[in-house]
Amino acid sequence: MGQRRMRAVQIALAATLMLAGALLVHPSVKALGPTYVGGETHGVWDLEGSPYVVVEDAIVHDGQQLLIKPGVEVWFNASTILLVHGTIMAVGAEGQGILFTSNAAMKDPGDWHGITISISSNENLFEFTKIEYATHGLRITEGSSAVVRHSEISNNSLSGVTLGTSFASIKDSLITNNNEGISAHASELELIRSTVSLSAFSGLELSLSSALIESSDIIDNHNGIMAAGSEVILFNSTIQSVMTSIWLGDVSFVTTIDSFFGIADVFFDDLSSTLTVQWTLKIRVLDMYLAGVPGAAVTVEGSLVNQMMMHTEGEGWTETLIVRELVKTKTETAVYNPYFVNATREVHESGLEVLVNEPTVVTLKFSADFVDPEAYAGMDLTVNEDEKVFFDASGSVDDDPDFLTTGEFFWTFYDFDGHHVEAGVTVSHVFQTPGTYSVKLRTEDSFGNWDVDYLEVRVEDITDPTAVLSVPGEAKIRETVVLDASASTDNDPDFSDTGNFTWTIRVGDEDITRYGATVEYRFERAGIHTIQLDVSDASGNAARELSEVKVIGEPDEFPYVPLAVLALFGIAFAGVANTEAGKFWFLKFLILPLYSKLSKKDVLDHFIRGQIYGYLVVHPGDNYTTIKKNLDLTNGTLTYHLVVLEREGFVKSQLRGTRRFYYPKGTKMPDNGTGFPAIKDDIITRVKETPGITVRDLAALIGVSRQLTNYHLRALIQEGYVQVERRGMKTRCYPVERGPAI
Repeated sequence: MGQRRMRAVQIALAATLMLAGALLVHPSVKALGPTYVGGETHGVWDLEGSPYVVVEDAIVHDGQQLLIKPGVEVWFNASTILLVHGTIMAVGAEGQGILFTSNAAMKDPGDWHGITISISSNENLFEFTKIEYATHGLRITEGSSAVVRHSEISNNSLSGVTLGTSFASIKDSLITNNNEGISAHASELELIRSTVSLSAFSGLELSLSSALIESSDIIDNHNGIMAAGSEVILFNSTIQSVMTSIWLGDVSFVTTIDSFFGIADVFFDDLSSTLTVQWTLKIRVLDMYLAGVPGAAVTVEGSLVNQMMMHTEGEGWTETLIVRELVKTKTETAVYNPYFVNATREVHESGLEVLVNEPTVVTLKFSADFVDPEAYAGMDLTVNEDEKVFFDASGSVDDDPDFLTTGEFFWTFYDFDGHHVEAGVTVSHVFQTPGTYSVKLRTEDSFGNWDVDYLEVRVEDITDPTAVLSVPGEAKIRETVVLDASASTDNDPDFSDTGNFTWTIRVGDEDITRYGATVEYRFERAGIHTIQLDVSDASGNAARELSEVKVIGEPDEFPYVPLAVLALFGIAFAGVANTEAGKFWFLKFLILPLYSKLSKKDVLDHFIRGQIYGYLVVHPGDNYTTIKKNLDLTNGTLTYHLVVLEREGFVKSQLRGTRRFYYPKGTKMPDNGTGFPAIKDDIITRVKETPGITVRDLAALIGVSRQLTNYHLRALIQEGYVQVERRGMKTRCYPVERGPAI
């Protein structure tokens, strides 16, 4: 009966192991935890299958990976092990750590054999994990490596971490309550921002290994670091132990930087092992007002150290130095203190003797001021010409609290006619000429340190120009006379370029307009004619002057057309459709041939043709109907003279739909189908292509006079397409971002 029961137990155990093996081979075929694992192991262990119970040694073979997700617990039966030849990624999360622990009801160190990584297994990661109650919590051997972060390895019977010909990086972790915290043979260890504590034998036991220990605490262990044939660097770390803080043997080298431990608790087991104690030394040089002094030459030398030289940076700091306090072996101690620190700049010097036995900051102070003030001239201004303007430098600062009293303040005003200098914290100045000017403030403290600042003053033009016109008092009919306004003046120095000159010539009931400082005009009617000159500057200030010209003689005779011919073509004309194109065709091809041909030099001598041509120079792109209406001409007269002007090359036309549009020679006709006058279209295009273009350059690009350019600019400004700004001695043009659609 007893044998049957024993056989039944054996069969049940075999069935359990077969089921566990099947679950490992097919990890997706499992119920909710616990999940029993053992043998060949790979795939994913997730929270749904937790806890995972290791019932026999679990092996991750080469080329395979085991991924353990946050919150998973892994319980190991007695004497089992997790052996990794492939890769293990145990990646927990804060608040959802991964636990590797004993499956015993009463847990004791050594219950299971831990996690072993071997045969050059790399890229292994333990993050937010806890490994406890094993013999070796984590063992890394045979050229393998692992990274441990935010983890705890504790209560293991032999060691928390064991390295054998391998590498481990341990960061932000706790190794505690193990027989040995970390044991390494022929390996490399990186221990950063971590703690190794409460080890029964030693915190770190290193043999033929190298270790970098940074910002870590090795505390409350029986021994701190035991190094045999090893090299250790400790930076910003603490060693506090019950017995020996550092044990050195078999030619070991330990170098400490800003680390604290008991020198008396260091034990040397041989004559060649060496302990080097070093500290960081920071040096700052200040002036008499406690401001950092840049550019000071600083030297540091000690009893066993050659002189080191460096220079201070912007805030008076030098680069951080690492200097030795002592170098100790079993039989000798070399002491490098005291150190002598000295700073010089120009004729000034400051020095200090210092003992460096901890992280040290040395401050040297000069009895002089080396810091430049900060000049502040104020905000940019817009003022009227001939107006007194006040300038204030009291916003300037210096490390001298009495700077506004002890310092010097020089203002340089760059006017149209040169520059001059005034001194004082507050000064005043009158700008007599419109424009945009630069004002410089130079401040200097009592030690000669200085700084400059600039502001810009825009001076508005509020003065009207003076209109001066010169015209002959008397002229003969058909005599060309000169209308001269070049003697007109303004306080704007660019007035000759930017000013606008508009002539209005009253001939009978007609007003004829011309533009320019000087124009030529030929009177075609006898009588006394009024000449009106309107002058305006770039700021819109204006003046007007009037005069008269007495014209003597008889008016020109118009070409004679026999009444019979007129009657004949009058009857024909009545049948032509009442359209611009029809009228133009009829008059051009039926009436015009009856007129005699003129020589080219006489084309513009005729009063009406000159009037039409002058109108198109000012209004390029107007249509036939608009020209006829504005000049109050008949169809026959207008058509005749337009054809003559076009035939002789003074005018060109373009038919769009039922309307014909006319342009003076040299004017670009629009190709956008809008009918927008070509010169305006060209101005807008050029201003958009070159924002900030001057009026002078704009006129040159378009190929028209500055006066005509100014005329159309004023219209475009009123229509919302363009805006102009006065900068210095130039008027610059800018497009309006959201002007009306053309």
